[in-house]
Amino acid sequence: SGDIFSRISQRVELSRRQLQAIGERVSLAQAKIEKIKGSKKAIKVFSSAKYPAPERLQEYGSIFTGAQDPGLQRRPRHRIQSKHRPLDEWALQEKLKYFPVCVNTKPEPEDEAEEGLGGLPSNISSVSSLLLFNTTENLYKKYVFLDPLAGAVTKTNVMLGAETEEKLFDAPLSISKREQLEQQVPENYFYVPDLGQVPEIDVPSYLPDLPGIADDLMYSADLGPGIAPSAPGTMPELP
Repeated sequence: SGDIFSRISQRVELSRRQLQAIGERVSLAQAKIEKIKGSKKAIKVFSSAKYPAPERLQEYGSIFTGAQDPGLQRRPRHRIQSKHRPLDEWALQEKLKYFPVCVNTKPEPEDEAEEGLGGLPSNISSVSSLLLFNTTENLYKKYVFLDPLAGAVTKTNVMLGAETEEKLFDAPLSISKREQLEQQVPENYFYVPDLGQVPEIDVPSYLPDLPGIADDLMYSADLGPGIAPSAPGTMPELP
């Protein structure tokens, strides 16, 4: 445990020094900002083209690097000399006094009656003896009330096909009455903003003594085409 806390303390001290270095950089940048704050002169700020970091970052190191594997440490072993008492009837009755045993006294529900006639008799000589006369019903599997003399109704392939045949739905109007439909005008869902009334501001081109604005900065540039409102894009129409 002493080695663990020592390693944690070293890592905390290393992180504290890193935070202190970052705090010093922040204080230096804040001092530079305070120095140029309120100046009326134009100032150029050059930024580094590369991120201020080394080419190869330092890999993360575990605080337990170089520590001895705890699995290789030898631990003392203790041998228990006592043995368990053999379980007998008297010991079992004694345990029932202190440890409650849940006994299900609710009677079990009787099995539901079987649907068929029950088990197969021993004097059956063929599979047809299991079927009801003139039918294909197995009464030993499921007992049904059925008149065996009524005869079975047979259906031909034509009758079965007529029952299973599905009628198709009517064609949509775009197919059945295509000639009668009028050519609809396509809707325009493009966003076309309106500039509206813009007030004209008549101010001089040079305004001295403005707080926080440099008064020695002069430049000229071509403004180019305006972007307000947004120019509608030309999208090709779908066929």
